[in-house]
Amino acid sequence: MRAVAYSDVFDYALDFATLHRYLHGIKARPDETARVLGRVVRPSGAIARRHGFYTLAGREELVAVRQRRAGYAARLWPRAIAWGRRIARLPFVRMVAVTGALAWSNVESDADVDFLIVTTPGRVWLVRALIALIGRLSRLEGVHLCPNYVLSTSALELTDRNVYTAYELVHMVPIAGHAMYRRLRRLNEWTDDYFPNAAGEPHATVTPTLPVPQGIGKRLIRDSKKILERNLENRLGEALERWEMARCIRRRAGRARVPAEALYSREFFKDHLGGNQHVALTRFAERLSLLGLENS
Repeated sequence: MRAVAYSDVFDYALDFATLHRYLHGIKARPDETARVLGRVVRPSGAIARRHGFYTLAGREELVAVRQRRAGYAARLWPRAIAWGRRIARLPFVRMVAVTGALAWSNVESDADVDFLIVTTPGRVWLVRALIALIGRLSRLEGVHLCPNYVLSTSALELTDRNVYTAYELVHMVPIAGHAMYRRLRRLNEWTDDYFPNAAGEPHATVTPTLPVPQGIGKRLIRDSKKILERNLENRLGEALERWEMARCIRRRAGRARVPAEALYSREFFKDHLGGNQHVALTRFAERLSLLGLENS
């Protein structure tokens, strides 16, 4: 019921595999989950089933919403992956993953693409600036990039630990840097307490494939990235990093709706200005209350 109630916050109907993966705090086999669902999905129950999807009772219209949004996501995914791979080629970038609504293929036609980026230590702000430049180019294609979570390899163990952040970590879809993705998951094993069935990478609702450079092309990309990094691993790169950090933090002063969700440091850039976490957790608590469940 908690898993279905949380997805309801985002107007998202759950298929069985996703519901099982994101059971809150319960380790179970798929057959056990299926057996329990068979008992609780009934005309007078709190959970409804339509066309293989699960929603709160009275919210069955979310099945059509999911199908419509999945269509938009199918068109956005290839472009998101292409731009994510371009970001991965930037100096000092070690991982790129899609987060937010697109990770769930739960987007409307005007959706942004949210990214979580991992960089080498001391280059969070320089990378963020380079991504901002790429973002100007992507807008010419009608794709809006939001690199609103950038952290260095020295800040992978997150201290903001709640169900919202746990969902972000275990459902992000890595585009590049899969070894770093596995390291990030390993250093945040506290998410297992929230989602003990969510081991490994998520099975994305849409998994488009695009050609990956091979042979000479792959070597040229790798070598050019190394050259750029060497040319910025000096006093100039350090000065640019400090200047960009000071400039961005100054521009963002007082803009966050919930200050705790906009956190900045030398190794960390969390730019959630809209207070989405606070809104989601508040609405989740409201649904739990209506269902007679504790908010734990």
